[in-house]
Amino acid sequence: MAFCTVAELASPRRRLFVAVLVGTAVFPSVAWNTGEARELLFSVFVFAAAYAFGRFTHTRKAYIRAREDRARQLEVTHRIEAEQAAARERARIAREMHDILSHAVYSVDSTDAKGQDMNATAMGIVVAAFGAPPAE
Repeated sequence: MAFCTVAELASPRRRLFVAVLVGTAVFPSVAWNTGEARELLFSVFVFAAAYAFGRFTHTRKAYIRAREDRARQLEVTHRIEAEQAAARERARIAREMHDILSHAVYSVDSTDAKGQDMNATAMGIVVAAFGAPPAE
């Protein structure tokens, strides 16, 4: 278990040091125990499997962190794009209101200057936007 943890969390230099240390400990321990090649192969397989599992765990955690970071970046990007779209829509509505009110005010001024009756539709827009005109 300790070798798996070293493989997962340690730096490459430390992993190499521990691997050499374990390798030098496995051969004498097998030689003192039974001295059979089968036991040596089994011991090497167990330590190699522990190392591989530790590296797999390290890689999986790094992948999950990268996915979480990417999700956070996409969320921020989406929020910024939504705010920009809302600002563009507000600007478009403001332009349209400006155009409508400018046309209505111009219509009111031009019909009044010519001595003609005010256009009822234009007056309705002005009254709706600004309220009733002041009495003279």
